[in-house]
Amino acid sequence: QLLHIADLHFGRLLYGRSLMDDQRHFVRQSLLPALDEYTDALLIAGDLYDRQIASVDAIHLFDELIDALCERNIPAVIISGNHDSPDRIAVGKSLLARHGIHIITELKDAFTPVEIGNIQIFPLPYFENAQMREMLGDETLRGAGLHARGGEKMEKRLTREKHVLVAHGFAAGASTSDSESRLFVGGAGDVPTDLLPL
Repeated sequence: QLLHIADLHFGRLLYGRSLMDDQRHFVRQSLLPALDEYTDALLIAGDLYDRQIASVDAIHLFDELIDALCERNIPAVIISGNHDSPDRIAVGKSLLARHGIHIITELKDAFTPVEIGNIQIFPLPYFENAQMREMLGDETLRGAGLHARGGEKMEKRLTREKHVLVAHGFAAGASTSDSESRLFVGGAGDVPTDLLPL
């Protein structure tokens, strides 16, 4: 069984109040027991931290989570979100990958699936459209055409019956809640769901 979570926002302040105690409680009293009882692998779909330069307390909590995963031999796929600093959360990613903890922060790595059991997991970190155009080598691509080309590239890598896309973005047609801000630069956040091959 896969456990999917996202938007942990470790280190978040809400109306000037730190949520670190609540976040520690979530990790220790909810997440870790769920991992122990029900989970074969953990998927974290971005926004580990609330800001690109995370607080020391937030980093310590993420370290505690990683340590718990390694201790339990539970594999994980973790991608960066728009609040994360890709370079900062990728520290030690090669070492962690040898322990089954895959931290994906670069767009190019989204097209090499992580295999856990008989499942292919495609980790798609948050990206700007310009990054996808550069990777595909076509500066003319815009909007749906851009996402379609990315989807086609991913589809060519499907070799298993079971596959999962772990992404951080806004799916076109989805609804937001009052706690989310709607800020898109050039439509970077909108991905038409009918273009996703998974």
